[in-house]
Amino acid sequence: MATHNRRSFIKKSTLAVLGSLAAISKINGMTLGKEKNSQLTTSNQNAFYISGSDGEILREARKAMRNNRMREVQLQLLDAKGKPRANEAVEIIQKRHDFLFGDNNVLIDKLIRQGEAYEEKLMHLKDRYKNIFNAVNNTCYWTERPRNNMKKTEPYQGKKLLDSFAQSVDWTNAFGMTAKGHPLFWTVPKALPKWLKEYPYKTQWKFVEVRVRNMIARFGGRVKIWDVVNEALWEPALKNLDKRDWPYLETLENQVEYIGSVLKWCREEDPEGTYLINDYGTSTNVRDNLRASDGTLIDANLQRKRYKQLAGALADNGTPPDGIGLQCHFGWQTPQEQQRFYDEMAEAGFPLHITEFWPSLERLNAPDLSEEEKREKQLQYIKDYLTIAFSHPAISSFFFWGFFGHSIDRAEGPSPALETKPLYREIYNLLHKEWKTHIKKTTDRDGFVSFKGFYGDYALRYAPTKKEKSQSGITFNVNRQASMPFTLHMNHL
Repeated sequence: MATHNRRSFIKKSTLAVLGSLAAISKINGMTLGKEKNSQLTTSNQNAFYISGSDGEILREARKAMRNNRMREVQLQLLDAKGKPRANEAVEIIQKRHDFLFGDNNVLIDKLIRQGEAYEEKLMHLKDRYKNIFNAVNNTCYWTERPRNNMKKTEPYQGKKLLDSFAQSVDWTNAFGMTAKGHPLFWTVPKALPKWLKEYPYKTQWKFVEVRVRNMIARFGGRVKIWDVVNEALWEPALKNLDKRDWPYLETLENQVEYIGSVLKWCREEDPEGTYLINDYGTSTNVRDNLRASDGTLIDANLQRKRYKQLAGALADNGTPPDGIGLQCHFGWQTPQEQQRFYDEMAEAGFPLHITEFWPSLERLNAPDLSEEEKREKQLQYIKDYLTIAFSHPAISSFFFWGFFGHSIDRAEGPSPALETKPLYREIYNLLHKEWKTHIKKTTDRDGFVSFKGFYGDYALRYAPTKKEKSQSGITFNVNRQASMPFTLHMNHL
C-alpha cells in the first residue's frame, strides 16, 4: 500500500542522502539546506555535453548509487534439519530491480490497433521490451486528438474502447512487469471528448468522476501506478476551460479542489494504488520569455515553486499524491543542474518519478556538430541522465517516452526481424550488467555468505548434491527495510 506520510519520506530520504554524500556534500542542497535552488540555471547551451567532459558529479553519483540503491546482505544457508551448510558453493543472481525502469507502450499499441501486430513481430517486440525493462507505461487517454495517434478510451459518448488498453495491461503483467496507466484526467482541450462540451459544467464533472472511478475499479490491482492528473501547472481547471489561454496559471485553490477530488476517487476505488500528479516545464525552460496573459514570466523556476506548493496544499487538504511526476522532454541539463533540480523538488516531501524522458536533438544547441556527432552526444546524455536519476535517493522510477522507437530497427510488413541500435545495447548494459548483482560465493563454516547487492528480487542457486550438476534455487528479496541475516532453507539437503 502506498504511503502518504510526507514526514516519513523526508526522514528516510534525508538519511539515505546523508549516507551517500560523504564525498559529495557540495552537491545536494536537500540535505545541507544551504543551497536553495530557486534560481537554477536552465540554459540550453550544453557546454558540458559538447565538450564531452565526464565531470566530478557523475563520478560521485556512481559512488552515491552504492549507498542509495544497494545494501550489505548476509545470508545463512541451512539444511532440512536446520544445520548450517558450510563450504557450499552458491551463485547469487539478481533477477529484477525494485526500482522501476520502463517506456510507454505506444509502439506496440499502435501496431495492434492498426492491424500490423503479426504474431512473431509482436513476440519479438515484447521479448525485447521485457529483456530490458520491468515496467510499462500503458496509455489510456480519454481522447487525444488530432495530433497523436494515441490510444483513446471514449472518443464517443458511451462507446468505451478499452480492449487494447486491457490487452496492454495484461501482457505487461503476464511478463512479470509493473503496469502503469497514463493519464486518467487532463484538461487540455485535445484530451477531452467533444461530446463532453455539450453538457453544463456540473454534468461534465460527474462524467469525469464516472470515468476515473470506472478505470480504477476495472484495472485496480492490475495497474499499480497511475498518472492521475496531467499537466495542471499549464492548464485551467475544467470549470475554467472556456477561459483557457495557454499557458494558463490556475489558482492554487482551484487546483486543489479538482485534483484533490480525483485523488480521493482513486483511493476510494483502490487504496493500494500509487497515484501521481504529472507535469512538465520544471526541469528546463519550455521557451524563452514565455509569459501568461497577465504578463507573468513562466519559466522552470516559477513552475518548480508552484509544483511544490501544489503538492503541499494537496497534502494539507487530506488528498496528497503518492509522488510527483516529472516530465523531462525539454533537456538538456548538466549533471549538476539535474541533481540540484531533484534536490529542490524533493523539498516538497514526496517521492519523485521521472515519468516521461526523451532528449530531443532539436534542443541540443550544437550547430558545429554533424548529425552523427549529435546522436553520439545524445546517447551519452541519456546514459548520464539515467545515472544521475538512479543514484538520487528521491527518485522512485524512471520511464522513457518513446525509447523503443529510437532503439530498434524493425522490418516492415509481417517480418519479425528487428535489430537493436547502440541505444538499446548501451542502456541494457547499464541496467543488467553494471547495475545488477551477480556473484559466486562459498559459505563459511556457519553457513553464512555476505555481499553488497542492489535492491530487488534474487535467486540463490546451488548444486543439490556433489554428484549432480543440475542446480536448485531459492528466491528472496533484498530491500532497505529487511533485517539481517536472511535465513534460507535448502530443504532437500
